[in-house]
Amino acid sequence: MNQTIEKIKLTGDQLEQFLDRVQQVLAQQIDAQLDPELKVATLKALLQSQDYVAHSLSVIARLFRLWVEVYEYTQALKVITIDGPLVLKNSPLEDRIDGELSLIYWQLEVIEQSDFLNPKERINLILQQAEDLLLGLPRTVEWKQAWNHLHQQSLKMKCYERVRVCVVALHEIENSIEDRAQFRAWDKALYSLRIANTYRKQGNQEQAQYYAKVACDAMSQHHENQNIDYFDWLSFGESIVTNQPNCLPVVLHHIEQLQPKDFSIAKNRDIAVQMARIEAKAYYAKGNLNAAIDKTLEARYRLTGDEDDAISSQLIEWLLEGNRELEAAKYAFESEFSDRELSSQFARELALKKFDSQNSAPEQAYWLGIIALTIIKPDGETLFESEALQEESYQHMISAIAKIDPQHYVIDLIEGEKKASQFDYVGALPHLERAIHTKELANWSLLLALIVSRVMVYGVTEAQKLPLPVCHSGLWCYTLGSKLRTHLQSVLPAQQQFTDTYLDDLMAHYYQQGVNNFERFFATGKGLYRDGDIHAYSVLCQNLARYYRKNLKQFDSAVQTHQKGFAASPFAEHLEGIMKCYLASDQIELFVQAAENLWNYAQSFSYAKHSPCHYFGWVANALYRLERDTEIAIWLERLELSWQEQTEDFKANLKNYESYLVTMVTILSNLVYSQKEDTLLRLASIEEDCQNLNNHFIHLKMAFIFEQTFQTPLAVQMYQKVIDSEQAEQAEIQYALAAIKRCQQDSLKEQSWWKFWA
Repeated sequence: MNQTIEKIKLTGDQLEQFLDRVQQVLAQQIDAQLDPELKVATLKALLQSQDYVAHSLSVIARLFRLWVEVYEYTQALKVITIDGPLVLKNSPLEDRIDGELSLIYWQLEVIEQSDFLNPKERINLILQQAEDLLLGLPRTVEWKQAWNHLHQQSLKMKCYERVRVCVVALHEIENSIEDRAQFRAWDKALYSLRIANTYRKQGNQEQAQYYAKVACDAMSQHHENQNIDYFDWLSFGESIVTNQPNCLPVVLHHIEQLQPKDFSIAKNRDIAVQMARIEAKAYYAKGNLNAAIDKTLEARYRLTGDEDDAISSQLIEWLLEGNRELEAAKYAFESEFSDRELSSQFARELALKKFDSQNSAPEQAYWLGIIALTIIKPDGETLFESEALQEESYQHMISAIAKIDPQHYVIDLIEGEKKASQFDYVGALPHLERAIHTKELANWSLLLALIVSRVMVYGVTEAQKLPLPVCHSGLWCYTLGSKLRTHLQSVLPAQQQFTDTYLDDLMAHYYQQGVNNFERFFATGKGLYRDGDIHAYSVLCQNLARYYRKNLKQFDSAVQTHQKGFAASPFAEHLEGIMKCYLASDQIELFVQAAENLWNYAQSFSYAKHSPCHYFGWVANALYRLERDTEIAIWLERLELSWQEQTEDFKANLKNYESYLVTMVTILSNLVYSQKEDTLLRLASIEEDCQNLNNHFIHLKMAFIFEQTFQTPLAVQMYQKVIDSEQAEQAEIQYALAAIKRCQQDSLKEQSWWKFWA
């Protein structure tokens, strides 16, 4: 008789070890880039080879996610809904509520990835379970994350009644936190706006306006002990006026009143753009579409704080709503040609709906252009059975544009870049030469293609005689300048290369042009889309300042450029650059102050590249020259502090340790004049390590310290090491020889320094 052999049900450590093996197999499959179907089949077979008895929530989490990995959603839900409650029964009482919430949200995680029938209805039932559970709990901070999760899921499901329940609960939790006492007005505004947004989305304008007004009042009527600044008004402004446009004057007034008066022109322009966006939303909410469009045109600049280019999609949408299709099509083409992450997708969707190759209306040139660009994008080939069909479709679009206008700049833009990318520089050049005159579309890649095409057609000598193409956007200038050298060196043949000096000057030309473009926008509010990024402007200033300092030795210009960049968007490289300028120009008092600024900034903010060893020695020398010897000890303590804060791996690196010792002995060689005993004590702690290093500079500094403290035999010994070193330069050897002679001639050389000074 045949007997059925039952599989042993794994649990405890055996199950954990089995899951470790499964996840190891999964990691190996990912590394090996295994065929997806084969990966799924292998994992599924492995998971089905055993039966399990889950013994903890962490095991349930691992199991259900592995089942999701192989698309077995029913099995994943079974683990959560059947095994989960059994595990909870054996859990401590205080852990059960957390466990129940985890099981509820894990179900959502599975359903959202699956194709279950009526997933919305099922998700709502699960969310109701979470709501019922949370409503029975106290409104304390430990449950804040759970309420936040329910809030986000309810928003996703557009279940606005439940959203309001969550908002009320979260507000009660915030009010229970004593440390948020100074943020009560901010919390009330956030609560009110969240409520207002739910009513607006449900079409209840009266309630939406009421709660937006509550938010506005909470922020404008707060007491002095409440932390509300201009940035809060900017953050909440759009939401306030979208729900209650009559609050616009109050919002703008508070931004202007609270905005710091010492802000740079760059920061002020950034704020002005954000204010224009708020105004646009208010006008649209009032039904004044044309005014909303006009304000959006003032605000359609990519700011440093923008997560995407939603402002472009908004403009295109409103232009179409106002029956201004030609303008909408132009901006849509700009988005697609510039490959902007959000609005380009919107532009393609619109073009597919609106293009008509038989229609000769002017806007059709732009819709057709968008389709043509889509066809020739890297992923466009997947739309066609062959390259021939892809090219045929592309040419059909270009021909349709030519029927509308054979000289249309859309043709030059697309054909110029396409031919250059295919190395047809002769065919590309005339298109590119014409395309650069469309300044709002002549981006960095177009100009780079033109520069390459000119060299390939005319040769490097003749190409250099031609006027450089103008780049009209600050960010494009920055990108062009930063990519010029590597791109040109990689694509141009060896016999047609520019000199390094010419490339440096060419880079600086576009950096300067970029700074001018940015600053013109900051001053006038008129520019191109990417001129609003003040951090990019700051980085551009950093690069241009480096050119002034290293290539031209124009230290004053470099400092001024660094200062402008730092005022727009501060980062430590500007302070380091300013410090280097003062060091190179021997303005030692300004150098010491700049070093102090850099040190303090690095302590307050993250600066991964900060290296005290690169400048502390120079600071010590400058302080000695300024007769401020007493301050040298401060920098010695800072050096030791920064070294102690390094990781063990960093300190174990011999190069890093040697750099630390070089800086230490350099500081001590300046400290020795005023604090001889302290200097010797500090040196004694590192003397053996310094002696063992094959570093003539360290030995030279040690010799000097010994000479100054009348340790003559030691001084002579270390000077001799310098003379014997193969690394020492001739000037250092001559100094060491003279020093030995000086030591030998000194009648006091045998006396210890403390006896001499007694």
